[in-house]
Amino acid sequence: MSSRATPNRRKRKTPWVRRIVSTLILLALLAGLVFLVFKAVIWVGDYFKSEHQKNTELTTLQPVTYESCGEEDVSVSLIPGATTIAQGEGIDVVMSIENVRGEACTMTPGDVSVSAQLGGDSVWTPVACSSVLSEMPLLLAPDHPWSRTLSWDGKAYVDCEVATTGDDGASMNAAKGTYELRYSVFGGESKIAANLTIE
Repeated sequence: MSSRATPNRRKRKTPWVRRIVSTLILLALLAGLVFLVFKAVIWVGDYFKSEHQKNTELTTLQPVTYESCGEEDVSVSLIPGATTIAQGEGIDVVMSIENVRGEACTMTPGDVSVSAQLGGDSVWTPVACSSVLSEMPLLLAPDHPWSRTLSWDGKAYVDCEVATTGDDGASMNAAKGTYELRYSVFGGESKIAANLTIE
């Protein structure tokens, strides 16, 4: 009796073993699937991150630097509103700086010395006496000259201060005569741009 019962017990255990093996296989497959999905998500994230960085690098504006202008890179003109004025009368002079270099460069109006001279003496130095013009940064592009109107009130100046007459301290008008409107670039040669006569 007992020898016949043993095979029956073995047959009852067999389905449980199969279930355990099947469950383990299923868990392994699920684990593998989860791992593959996880790796795919990471790969997709890295791909889009890499593409975003590439696009950012392409769209980010890089700083542009320009060289300083040289004396031979610019052309300066001084054009008075008239060639003759009465003593004590004011006048406007248009100052223009043009880039003849062929490519953009930088400077300030203060790099150009402007003066009205009579007999070698300067009686008006508008750029040197203007802190705004002296420090104003300019980016000069070819075919785009910079211009500014300089106003002279017809007075004589010494070190940016109006000269005075006698003890009364009255302001002194510029003397009669033919003045040379001169300029120099970066402390170079002084050149005559125009003449102005005060009568």
